[in-house]
Amino acid sequence: MRSGETAEEVGLEAKAVRVLGGRVHPQTGVPMSYVACEVISGDAIVGDAEEIAAVAWIRHGEIAK
Repeated sequence: MRSGETAEEVGLEAKAVRVLGGRVHPQTGVPMSYVACEVISGDAIVGDAEEIAAVAWIRHGEIAK
């Protein structure tokens, strides 16, 4: 994610830890990357309701659900 985008979209300053995977977005055709991050500061919020439906804290094994 570009600098500041995480804060803008979900209210968090974060550090990228590792790439989890990727896909092509089914509606837009845009390539998406999923990255595990470490939270540096902030509180998780939906900052951009047009791009994000929800913010949730889940364990890695729960991602498919």
